[in-house]
Amino acid sequence: MNAQTMLIDVEAIWNEAIDAGRFRRVLDDPGSARKIEMGLTRDPTTSEAEFYAVDAVTRNGIKKRVERRHVPRSSYVIQLNEFRTLRPKTREGVCALDCRPDRTPLRDYSLWKRDAMFLVTLAASQYVGFPNLLPYNEGAAFLIVPSIISPGRIEFPHRPQGSVLSRSLLQDFLAIRKRLRNTILFYNPSGGSVCFLNAPILPGKGGV
Repeated sequence: MNAQTMLIDVEAIWNEAIDAGRFRRVLDDPGSARKIEMGLTRDPTTSEAEFYAVDAVTRNGIKKRVERRHVPRSSYVIQLNEFRTLRPKTREGVCALDCRPDRTPLRDYSLWKRDAMFLVTLAASQYVGFPNLLPYNEGAAFLIVPSIISPGRIEFPHRPQGSVLSRSLLQDFLAIRKRLRNTILFYNPSGGSVCFLNAPILPGKGGV
């Protein structure tokens, strides 16, 4: 099958990554000097995906609330996820993806320290799917980032997140959506990255 038409099952990729323990992050606790390990794992009883957080040294659990409410007369669910408060805070004007590959050492939350989960190849462009630092929900949540790939090298061109949603970019988003099964793609012009154009992808019936 042509790489430009092949469907990508992001939900299957997501579940395989959870089972392989790839959603594990060790980060600085924003409220103290300790290190926190957090991410997604499987409930040993139900096998459902669930958030977790522990002290990286003592392995003591850190309790946070995850609450959900259904929006009346719709299929949408509102979620309160206190685990996301454990994410590192960044200064205004500083890229939340720590986009400089030459930084030594790379920060724990850097895009360059995350596993690339999938690649979408279009007629004139390519996009790499990365996991969120801490997902919005257990079901799946990716960032898709434009890329330039050549033999032995990958670059993420600096296109400011607040840049205008151009016709070519919108066409790319529509083409990406056709390639990804059961997903909804969003564009947030005021997202956390001040350097990288990126768009969140969440599970759903499909749409842009």
